[in-house]
Amino acid sequence: MIFLKRFFLLFLIYLSSAYSETFNCSKISHSYWKEKGKQEKEFAVEKPEICNDKVHWSYNLGKIRKTNFPEFEKFVVKNVAETSNMGAAKFRFPSGVKTVYRSSFLSGKYFKGQIPYEKIKKGTYPEGSLKGSARQCLKHLIKNQNIRQIVNLYDGSFKTKYVLSYWEKNNFLRSTKDTHGSFGHYTQIKDFDYDLQERGAERIYKDIIAIIAQIASVPGNALIHCYGGMHRTGIVFGVMQKCLNGPKNRAQNKTFVKEVVGKEYKCHTDYQNAEKKGGYHQENMTVIENFPCDRLHKRLARKATSKKRIDL
Repeated sequence: MIFLKRFFLLFLIYLSSAYSETFNCSKISHSYWKEKGKQEKEFAVEKPEICNDKVHWSYNLGKIRKTNFPEFEKFVVKNVAETSNMGAAKFRFPSGVKTVYRSSFLSGKYFKGQIPYEKIKKGTYPEGSLKGSARQCLKHLIKNQNIRQIVNLYDGSFKTKYVLSYWEKNNFLRSTKDTHGSFGHYTQIKDFDYDLQERGAERIYKDIIAIIAQIASVPGNALIHCYGGMHRTGIVFGVMQKCLNGPKNRAQNKTFVKEVVGKEYKCHTDYQNAEKKGGYHQENMTVIENFPCDRLHKRLARKATSKKRIDL
Protein backbone atom coordinates (compact mmCIF):
# COMPACT_ATOMS: atom_id res chain seq x y z
CA MET A 1 0.00 0.00 0.00
CA ILE A 2 2.81 2.40 0.94
CA PHE A 3 4.57 1.49 -2.28
CA LEU A 4 1.46 2.32 -4.32
CA LYS A 5 1.08 5.70 -2.60
CA ARG A 6 4.71 6.58 -3.32
CA PHE A 7 4.38 5.45 -6.92
CA PHE A 8 1.23 7.56 -7.38
CA LEU A 9 2.94 10.61 -5.85
CA LEU A 10 5.95 10.23 -8.12
CA PHE A 11 3.64 9.80 -11.09
CA LEU A 12 1.85 13.06 -10.27
CA ILE A 13 5.18 14.88 -9.95
CA TYR A 14 6.23 13.47 -13.32
CA LEU A 15 3.01 14.64 -14.96
CA SER A 16 3.28 18.13 -13.51
CA SER A 17 6.83 18.52 -14.81
CA ALA A 18 6.38 16.74 -18.12
CA TYR A 19 3.28 18.66 -19.13
CA SER A 20 3.97 22.04 -17.54
CA GLU A 21 2.43 24.99 -19.34
CA THR A 22 4.74 27.34 -21.18
CA PHE A 23 4.18 30.93 -22.35
CA ASN A 24 1.53 31.36 -25.04
CA CYS A 25 3.80 32.48 -27.90
CA SER A 26 6.56 30.06 -26.86
CA LYS A 27 4.24 27.13 -27.58
CA ILE A 28 5.12 27.56 -31.25
CA SER A 29 8.78 26.62 -30.82
CA HIS A 30 7.92 24.03 -28.15
CA SER A 31 5.60 22.23 -30.60
CA TYR A 32 8.32 22.31 -33.26
CA TRP A 33 10.91 20.67 -31.02
CA LYS A 34 8.41 18.06 -29.82
CA GLU A 35 7.69 17.11 -33.43
CA LYS A 36 11.44 16.82 -34.01
CA GLY A 37 11.62 14.26 -31.20
CA LYS A 38 13.56 16.33 -28.67
CA GLN A 39 13.08 15.69 -24.97
CA GLU A 40 11.20 18.41 -23.09
CA LYS A 41 14.07 19.05 -20.69
CA GLU A 42 16.13 20.26 -23.67
CA PHE A 43 13.79 23.08 -24.63
CA ALA A 44 10.82 23.44 -22.24
CA VAL A 45 10.48 26.60 -20.14
CA GLU A 46 7.63 26.66 -17.65
CA LYS A 47 5.43 29.75 -17.32
CA PRO A 48 5.14 30.87 -13.69
CA GLU A 49 1.51 31.51 -12.74
CA ILE A 50 2.37 34.99 -11.48
CA CYS A 51 3.75 36.04 -14.87
CA ASN A 52 1.60 37.56 -17.63
CA ASP A 53 2.10 36.54 -21.28
CA LYS A 54 -0.78 38.54 -22.75
CA VAL A 55 -0.19 41.01 -25.60
CA HIS A 56 -2.59 43.68 -26.79
CA TRP A 57 -2.52 46.02 -29.77
CA SER A 58 -5.16 48.76 -29.83
CA TYR A 59 -6.35 49.87 -33.27
CA ASN A 60 -8.09 52.96 -31.90
CA LEU A 61 -5.00 54.82 -30.72
CA GLY A 62 -3.58 56.01 -34.04
CA LYS A 63 -5.69 59.16 -34.02
CA ILE A 64 -4.98 59.89 -30.33
CA ARG A 65 -1.24 59.58 -30.97
CA LYS A 66 -1.48 62.38 -33.55
CA THR A 67 -3.86 64.63 -31.63
CA ASN A 68 -2.97 64.00 -27.95
CA PHE A 69 0.41 62.31 -27.56
CA PRO A 70 0.59 62.62 -23.72
CA GLU A 71 -2.74 60.77 -23.41
CA PHE A 72 -1.51 58.18 -25.89
CA GLU A 73 1.72 57.61 -23.95
CA LYS A 74 -0.21 57.35 -20.68
CA PHE A 75 -2.38 54.61 -22.19
CA VAL A 76 0.70 52.73 -23.42
CA VAL A 77 2.28 52.82 -19.93
CA LYS A 78 -0.91 51.37 -18.42
CA ASN A 79 -1.17 48.73 -21.16
CA VAL A 80 2.44 47.64 -20.54
CA ALA A 81 1.73 47.31 -16.80
CA GLU A 82 -1.26 45.07 -17.54
CA THR A 83 0.13 42.93 -20.40
CA SER A 84 3.73 41.77 -20.06
CA ASN A 85 3.95 39.96 -23.44
CA MET A 86 6.26 37.31 -21.98
CA GLY A 87 7.99 34.40 -23.63
CA ALA A 88 11.18 32.38 -23.15
CA ALA A 89 13.55 29.86 -24.70
CA LYS A 90 16.67 27.92 -23.82
CA PHE A 91 19.65 28.98 -25.92
CA ARG A 92 22.84 27.05 -26.56
CA PHE A 93 25.66 29.55 -26.13
CA PRO A 94 29.30 28.39 -26.45
CA SER A 95 29.58 28.75 -22.66
CA GLY A 96 26.53 26.54 -22.06
CA VAL A 97 22.72 26.61 -22.01
CA LYS A 98 21.08 29.82 -20.82
CA THR A 99 17.36 30.54 -20.48
CA VAL A 100 16.45 33.95 -21.85
CA TYR A 101 13.06 35.45 -21.00
CA ARG A 102 11.47 38.23 -23.03
CA SER A 103 8.80 40.76 -22.09
CA SER A 104 7.69 44.37 -22.08
CA PHE A 105 8.92 46.61 -19.25
CA LEU A 106 8.32 44.73 -15.98
CA SER A 107 7.89 47.99 -14.06
CA GLY A 108 4.36 47.09 -12.90
CA LYS A 109 3.31 50.70 -12.34
CA TYR A 110 1.44 53.45 -14.16
CA PHE A 111 0.42 57.11 -13.83
CA LYS A 112 -3.00 57.79 -12.31
CA GLY A 113 -2.88 61.44 -13.30
CA GLN A 114 -1.10 63.24 -16.12
CA ILE A 115 2.45 62.26 -16.97
CA PRO A 116 4.73 64.80 -15.20
CA TYR A 117 6.97 65.56 -18.19
CA GLU A 118 8.62 68.58 -16.56
CA LYS A 119 9.64 66.56 -13.49
CA ILE A 120 10.89 63.74 -15.70
CA LYS A 121 12.95 66.24 -17.67
CA LYS A 122 14.59 67.35 -14.40
CA GLY A 123 15.25 63.77 -13.32
CA THR A 124 12.57 63.69 -10.62
CA TYR A 125 10.61 60.47 -10.97
CA PRO A 126 7.25 59.82 -9.25
CA GLU A 127 6.62 56.56 -7.42
CA GLY A 128 3.60 55.69 -9.56
CA SER A 129 0.67 53.39 -8.81
CA LEU A 130 0.90 49.60 -8.77
CA LYS A 131 -0.78 47.75 -11.60
CA GLY A 132 -0.78 44.09 -12.59
CA SER A 133 1.67 41.43 -11.41
CA ALA A 134 4.85 42.38 -13.31
CA ARG A 135 6.80 43.33 -10.19
CA GLN A 136 5.93 40.06 -8.46
CA CYS A 137 6.77 38.16 -11.65
CA LEU A 138 10.24 39.73 -11.78
CA LYS A 139 10.90 38.83 -8.16
CA HIS A 140 9.79 35.26 -8.86
CA LEU A 141 12.15 34.98 -11.85
CA ILE A 142 15.04 36.22 -9.74
CA LYS A 143 14.34 33.87 -6.84
CA ASN A 144 13.28 30.75 -8.72
CA GLN A 145 14.59 31.00 -12.30
CA ASN A 146 18.10 32.37 -11.68
CA ILE A 147 17.60 35.68 -13.50
CA ARG A 148 20.81 37.63 -12.97
CA GLN A 149 20.64 40.15 -15.77
CA ILE A 150 18.14 42.50 -17.40
CA VAL A 151 19.02 43.92 -20.81
CA ASN A 152 16.82 46.93 -21.55
CA LEU A 153 16.76 47.48 -25.32
CA TYR A 154 14.52 50.55 -25.36
CA ASP A 155 15.99 53.98 -26.00
CA GLY A 156 13.18 55.35 -28.15
CA SER A 157 11.11 58.53 -28.13
CA PHE A 158 8.80 57.89 -25.16
CA LYS A 159 10.00 60.07 -22.28
CA THR A 160 8.41 57.70 -19.78
CA LYS A 161 11.25 55.27 -20.55
CA TYR A 162 13.28 56.99 -17.82
CA VAL A 163 10.59 56.42 -15.20
CA LEU A 164 9.80 52.83 -16.20
CA SER A 165 13.53 52.01 -16.19
CA TYR A 166 13.83 53.61 -12.75
CA TRP A 167 10.89 51.62 -11.36
CA GLU A 168 12.10 48.35 -12.84
CA LYS A 169 15.80 48.77 -12.06
CA ASN A 170 15.17 49.62 -8.40
CA ASN A 171 12.92 46.58 -7.97
CA PHE A 172 15.49 44.36 -9.70
CA LEU A 173 18.53 45.55 -7.76
CA ARG A 174 16.69 45.38 -4.42
CA SER A 175 15.52 41.86 -5.24
CA THR A 176 19.05 40.73 -6.13
CA LYS A 177 20.65 42.22 -3.04
CA ASP A 178 22.41 40.06 -0.47
CA THR A 179 24.98 40.66 2.30
CA HIS A 180 27.66 41.31 -0.34
CA GLY A 181 25.60 43.87 -2.26
CA SER A 182 23.54 43.43 -5.43
CA PHE A 183 24.48 40.55 -7.71
CA GLY A 184 22.15 41.72 -10.50
CA HIS A 185 23.32 43.32 -13.75
CA TYR A 186 20.99 45.91 -15.30
CA THR A 187 22.23 46.96 -18.73
CA GLN A 188 20.67 49.84 -20.65
CA ILE A 189 21.37 49.58 -24.38
CA LYS A 190 21.78 53.01 -25.95
CA ASP A 191 20.53 54.05 -29.37
CA PHE A 192 19.37 50.64 -30.63
CA ASP A 193 16.69 50.99 -33.30
CA TYR A 194 15.18 48.75 -35.96
CA ASP A 195 14.49 51.27 -38.75
CA LEU A 196 16.07 49.38 -41.65
CA GLN A 197 15.73 52.18 -44.17
CA GLU A 198 17.20 54.85 -41.90
CA ARG A 199 19.95 52.81 -40.22
CA GLY A 200 20.83 50.23 -42.80
CA ALA A 201 21.26 46.52 -42.20
CA GLU A 202 24.96 46.62 -41.30
CA ARG A 203 24.53 48.95 -38.34
CA ILE A 204 21.61 46.91 -37.02
CA TYR A 205 23.62 43.68 -37.40
CA LYS A 206 26.51 45.12 -35.38
CA ASP A 207 24.16 46.26 -32.62
CA ILE A 208 22.47 42.86 -32.41
CA ILE A 209 25.81 41.03 -32.21
CA ALA A 210 26.99 43.29 -29.38
CA ILE A 211 23.68 42.88 -27.51
CA ILE A 212 23.75 39.07 -27.70
CA ALA A 213 27.40 39.09 -26.60
CA GLN A 214 26.27 41.12 -23.57
CA ILE A 215 23.55 38.58 -22.78
CA ALA A 216 26.14 35.80 -22.97
CA SER A 217 28.69 37.64 -20.81
CA VAL A 218 26.84 37.46 -17.46
CA PRO A 219 26.46 34.09 -15.68
CA GLY A 220 22.92 32.96 -15.01
CA ASN A 221 19.72 33.47 -16.96
CA ALA A 222 18.58 36.75 -18.49
CA LEU A 223 15.56 38.89 -19.26
CA ILE A 224 15.48 41.12 -22.32
CA HIS A 225 12.83 43.68 -23.21
CA CYS A 226 12.15 46.92 -25.03
CA TYR A 227 9.00 48.95 -24.27
CA GLY A 228 6.17 46.62 -25.30
CA GLY A 229 8.30 43.55 -26.07
CA MET A 230 7.48 43.56 -29.77
CA HIS A 231 10.05 45.04 -32.15
CA ARG A 232 13.56 45.45 -30.69
CA THR A 233 12.97 42.44 -28.46
CA GLY A 234 11.48 40.50 -31.38
CA ILE A 235 14.53 41.10 -33.57
CA VAL A 236 17.11 40.11 -30.93
CA PHE A 237 15.13 37.08 -29.75
CA GLY A 238 14.44 36.02 -33.33
CA VAL A 239 18.12 36.19 -34.26
CA MET A 240 19.04 34.09 -31.22
CA GLN A 241 16.42 31.50 -32.18
CA LYS A 242 17.72 31.42 -35.75
CA CYS A 243 21.44 31.36 -35.02
CA LEU A 244 21.70 29.52 -31.69
CA ASN A 245 18.78 27.09 -31.83
CA GLY A 246 17.97 26.72 -35.53
CA PRO A 247 19.18 23.90 -37.79
CA LYS A 248 22.70 24.31 -39.22
CA ASN A 249 21.56 23.25 -42.68
CA ARG A 250 20.80 26.45 -44.61
CA ALA A 251 17.60 25.22 -46.27
CA GLN A 252 16.28 23.76 -43.01
CA ASN A 253 17.18 26.95 -41.14
CA LYS A 254 15.25 29.02 -43.67
CA THR A 255 12.19 26.84 -43.07
CA PHE A 256 12.70 27.10 -39.29
CA VAL A 257 12.75 30.91 -39.48
CA LYS A 258 9.54 30.93 -41.51
CA GLU A 259 7.58 28.34 -39.55
CA VAL A 260 8.82 29.02 -36.02
CA VAL A 261 10.64 32.35 -35.64
CA GLY A 262 8.24 34.23 -37.90
CA LYS A 263 5.15 32.84 -36.17
CA GLU A 264 6.55 33.66 -32.71
CA TYR A 265 7.35 37.18 -33.88
CA LYS A 266 3.80 37.62 -35.16
CA CYS A 267 2.37 36.24 -31.91
CA HIS A 268 4.29 38.78 -29.82
CA THR A 269 3.02 41.66 -32.02
CA ASP A 270 -0.63 40.56 -31.67
CA TYR A 271 -0.82 39.78 -35.39
CA GLN A 272 -4.26 38.33 -36.23
CA ASN A 273 -4.45 38.37 -40.03
CA ALA A 274 -3.61 40.50 -43.08
CA GLU A 275 -6.30 42.99 -42.05
CA LYS A 276 -5.34 43.14 -38.38
CA LYS A 277 -1.54 43.07 -38.28
CA GLY A 278 -1.14 44.47 -34.77
CA GLY A 279 2.41 45.79 -34.32
CA TYR A 280 3.87 43.58 -37.05
CA HIS A 281 6.72 45.12 -39.12
CA GLN A 282 7.99 43.16 -42.09
CA GLU A 283 11.34 44.99 -41.88
CA ASN A 284 11.95 43.28 -38.51
CA MET A 285 11.57 39.87 -40.12
CA THR A 286 13.77 40.96 -43.03
CA VAL A 287 16.58 41.67 -40.57
CA ILE A 288 16.14 38.25 -38.93
CA GLU A 289 15.93 36.40 -42.25
CA ASN A 290 19.09 38.01 -43.66
CA PHE A 291 21.13 38.13 -40.45
CA PRO A 292 24.64 36.61 -40.85
CA CYS A 293 24.81 33.93 -38.15
CA ASP A 294 28.48 33.18 -38.85
CA ARG A 295 29.44 36.64 -37.58
CA LEU A 296 27.53 36.09 -34.34
CA HIS A 297 29.14 32.67 -33.82
CA LYS A 298 32.58 34.20 -34.37
CA ARG A 299 31.91 36.92 -31.79
CA LEU A 300 30.56 34.51 -29.17
CA ALA A 301 33.52 32.17 -29.65
CA ARG A 302 35.94 34.99 -28.84
CA LYS A 303 37.61 34.63 -25.45
CA ALA A 304 36.89 37.45 -23.01
CA THR A 305 39.79 39.82 -22.52
CA SER A 306 38.41 41.04 -19.20
CA LYS A 307 36.34 39.60 -16.39
CA LYS A 308 34.23 42.72 -16.42
CA ARG A 309 30.92 42.66 -18.22
CA ILE A 310 30.43 44.48 -21.50
CA ASP A 311 28.96 47.96 -21.15
CA LEU A 312 27.06 49.28 -24.15
